[in-house]
Amino acid sequence: MSKQSLHLILDDKFVDSFIEMIDKYDNLINHTFIAYNIPQDRDFKYIKSKNVIKYDWDSAKIKFDFVDFSKYKKLFIHYLDPRLYPLIRKLPLNIKIYWIIYGADMFIPQVFNDNALFDKYSKSYLKKKKFSVLRFLPYKIWRLLPIIKNFRSNFKKKKAVSRINYILHYNYFDYTYLKEKMKVNAKFLRFNYTGIKSILNEELENNITDKFKYADSDKIIIVGNSANLTNNQLGTVPILKNLSKYFDFKIISFLSYGQEHYAKHLTQKFSGEFGEKFIPILSFLPKKEYFNILKRADIAIMNNYRSQGAGIILSLLYYGKKVFMSEKSLLYQFYLYNGIRVFSIEKDLENSKKNLFKPLSESEKKDNKNLIKNLFWNEEILRINMENIFRT
Repeated sequence: MSKQSLHLILDDKFVDSFIEMIDKYDNLINHTFIAYNIPQDRDFKYIKSKNVIKYDWDSAKIKFDFVDFSKYKKLFIHYLDPRLYPLIRKLPLNIKIYWIIYGADMFIPQVFNDNALFDKYSKSYLKKKKFSVLRFLPYKIWRLLPIIKNFRSNFKKKKAVSRINYILHYNYFDYTYLKEKMKVNAKFLRFNYTGIKSILNEELENNITDKFKYADSDKIIIVGNSANLTNNQLGTVPILKNLSKYFDFKIISFLSYGQEHYAKHLTQKFSGEFGEKFIPILSFLPKKEYFNILKRADIAIMNNYRSQGAGIILSLLYYGKKVFMSEKSLLYQFYLYNGIRVFSIEKDLENSKKNLFKPLSESEKKDNKNLIKNLFWNEEILRINMENIFRT
């Protein structure tokens, strides 16, 4: 009997827990999992499951030449990689295609989504970083060249997306953005990975204060989730400088993945402004150390405009922390819509001269924790969502 569902998966930390979830709510015999590597990197860093076929993207001119797609009724694409656009367009119409959104894949090519991604500080950095004899021109004019360059890629994406039948995601606000931006006809199905649930329920040791040079009495602010320009960390510098007039605190930024040049620039900028009060995390941490830092933090500032860093934000909220987000963020709007207590950078943070480190009340912490459990880890809702996906 042929398998019904094929999964094309970019090597990622969510994959193993996703396969466990499939095994729980369906039968693995109905699924084939093929993971492929990121560009210029033949190593698989995250996937450990023995149920996955690992495919070296550069191993053949004809991609996935060993796959007979006609055997499958459904194709699940975990992250819409631009390298998959030609494949999607060629698939027979009787194969249903499901796009599981990661976040960044919504905004490729990036240049077509500048205003949905970057604040003025990030745009300024982007312009200075990209060497161009035209960079002295106004930003909108300067960006015309990459827009023209990426026009073909954007056209291919629109063609591929028009072939997709279903979009799987937890955030309906992202889906409505896609419908407006790309004229998407695909239907929305509720879905979320559950990769961080187990670690959040573990007992964590608080034994890392010496390693990262902060004391138990220090106030800790986490800024951003990675060295990705879409975190807009540079835009938080003037706000933090102003707040430092009223409060004493240390700043932690996770910069172990993303763009190396941007991580270097952030380290120089924040260190120059805040000295030893800035603590960059430049290498990957063991899970317990990472979650220990989240549990130890007092507040977090996530200045992303796009839905990004959902895992770290959920973890912080689960631990009862105050999280400040941009009002432009569709993730911020999603949390507000669902009753989760989050704070606005534009209104709450910039005016927090008295209550910045005032913790959430016990009832607010409890409400956030319960809402997160019901939204993302409620077993009955997960079962219903997965069964709905399998029968469509």
